[in-house]
Amino acid sequence: MDEVGHLGERLAGTKILEPLRELYRYQPLQGQDAIRMVELLPGIPGDPIRVALHHRTLSDLPTSSAVSYEWGSNVREHVIFCDDRVLKVTANLSLLLSKCRSLDSSQLLWIDAISINQEDLDERSQQVQLMGKIYKNAAVVLMWIGDQTPYTGDTIPIFRHLAELLHTFKLKPGRTELDLDPYAREQDLDSFAKEYLRNIRQSPWAGMADLLSRDYFDRLWVIQEIVLSSKAVVVCGNHQIEWKVFYETAMCLIILGSKPLPNVVLPVTNGFFGRVLGINLLGVLNFHRVNFSLLDIVRCFPASKVTDPRDYVYGYLGILDSHSVQHEIHVDYSSTVEEVFRKATESVIIEEKGLDYFSDQTVDPNSRLRAAMPSWVRDWGFQQQKFRTRSVPEVAERLGAKQTVFVDGNYLTAHGLIIDSTEEVSDNLREGNLKQIILGTFINLLSGLSEMTTADVSMAARKTLQCFDALAQTRPNPISEKSFFALLASIHLELLVDLGLGPWASSQNPIVGTWRTTKRSLRSLKSDEFGENTNIIRLAQKNVLLQWSTEQSICAGDLGLEYCAAGLAHRLFLDDRSLGVNMFRGTKGFRGHGPAGRNACVDDPPVVQIGDHIALFPTLDLPVILREGDCEGVYTLIGTAHVGNLTEIPWYEGETPSLVPIRIN
Repeated sequence: MDEVGHLGERLAGTKILEPLRELYRYQPLQGQDAIRMVELLPGIPGDPIRVALHHRTLSDLPTSSAVSYEWGSNVREHVIFCDDRVLKVTANLSLLLSKCRSLDSSQLLWIDAISINQEDLDERSQQVQLMGKIYKNAAVVLMWIGDQTPYTGDTIPIFRHLAELLHTFKLKPGRTELDLDPYAREQDLDSFAKEYLRNIRQSPWAGMADLLSRDYFDRLWVIQEIVLSSKAVVVCGNHQIEWKVFYETAMCLIILGSKPLPNVVLPVTNGFFGRVLGINLLGVLNFHRVNFSLLDIVRCFPASKVTDPRDYVYGYLGILDSHSVQHEIHVDYSSTVEEVFRKATESVIIEEKGLDYFSDQTVDPNSRLRAAMPSWVRDWGFQQQKFRTRSVPEVAERLGAKQTVFVDGNYLTAHGLIIDSTEEVSDNLREGNLKQIILGTFINLLSGLSEMTTADVSMAARKTLQCFDALAQTRPNPISEKSFFALLASIHLELLVDLGLGPWASSQNPIVGTWRTTKRSLRSLKSDEFGENTNIIRLAQKNVLLQWSTEQSICAGDLGLEYCAAGLAHRLFLDDRSLGVNMFRGTKGFRGHGPAGRNACVDDPPVVQIGDHIALFPTLDLPVILREGDCEGVYTLIGTAHVGNLTEIPWYEGETPSLVPIRIN
């Protein structure tokens, strides 16, 4: 072999700028069920990685393995040799092949990045359509989650012990281990189990947290690859563990984490149990074969990641119910992202026979990643829900449970009911204006009263909570009425201090009767946060409101509640799910907030604007916000809304509603 050839072999599996040998050229596949199998040739550590490609059919899969792994970087700059020619692969795949290679025998594998000619869009489309069958028929699926750490070896036995512990847990009444979610969440551990858990050293727990938190489980394609497998093995470096044991360990940890265990420190890191729940759900789908529609499965895995946005649809097709309408979607990578998303949305409308998918539209069109699409088309790549408002069963009861939807070009037409139009809106919630919007909503509810009583103030406070309720209930510990009243009182009293009208209040320093009066005109009063809003400033000085806030502040101190306005506001509301929404009030008195929008600066336009419409549709148990465009009778879907008093005000006149066709662009 010449010097160039020797140098090429020594660089195999490493990054190089230019190939020193001829690049491998794929030969076309023949037949609809034709696939390529990768023969991973034997070698010792440090040897060049060598493979051979063989054209086979799906019927050959039961004697081979399919590899499930995370691509990582898309840059293919590591060299392996295929039939003595250069084939470039990603860093993670190069590591995988080096770890999985045997010393003395070949292995027959299906690996998407090698088995499919990634440069041929037609072949890629045809082969991706087969991937469900490939992973379903393979003898075993190898789940490569990455390389090992110093803790991995000590951790594998802990997985097996926890999986065994799971089978000692009590079952729910009438359930068996083969049922879906069979174990009771509250378990009384015996002394042996408690002692075993207490004796686990920190390093195995750290290793467990590492394995269960691998980025591999964020990959969308993994869902199909695991769910369809008949047998799967988790591979981490040189270590392997059965997927069933891995999944059962995740379920065991979920149950153990449901109540405190003395002297046992579970491997809890930021987002840990979210990952574990995802792994648990993968196991449920794999071992219990639950049938899901496309909309169901997307909602189960809202944070899954892909490289190509079209795979937010294509990556799920293999695991859908065989009778699903989505099976009519053909993988075609020559289609644009917008075309794929639209086709998927139309298939969901046909299958669901309604507009339930509207409930996922929690971000206004201007903030969506693909704002050029018709507003009714679901952006399948924007899966992070800001919030999900509480369903209102009365919608179906009053409007019926049947819906007829037509799609014509860029327009969707459905029958519905427009119940109100907005006449007052707030700015979008952001870090700097939350207190102003909360107190402004509260004060505006009191502004129409000629005589104000403490009962009126409490009722206005409850109605204010109604407006914010969907946001408050997204918190791990939903806000109580007492906490919200304390928040309102704190904001009110801090405003008065800001205006120079009184001292800070606390349960140790009752302030009833201690507030200074002022002879300054209202026009001269200005708050740092509330500006020159004379309505808020005037009503904030009412004696009845002052008395109510003082009582709530003292009560909060007695109950041990934090009554600092800034602290309460942040603790109860400010997170990614609430920032960006804005409050509205309709002409008929409907109140609430709309979907999320921009919240970076004061110039961001409000999501719900004056003149927008509140609409209800059969089969959708949430109100939505519509905006009429330049063409009369044609609307843009802004998104779902929370209307706190939806059931308190009549939606229509007469005994039955008169639904009308509503056209959405």
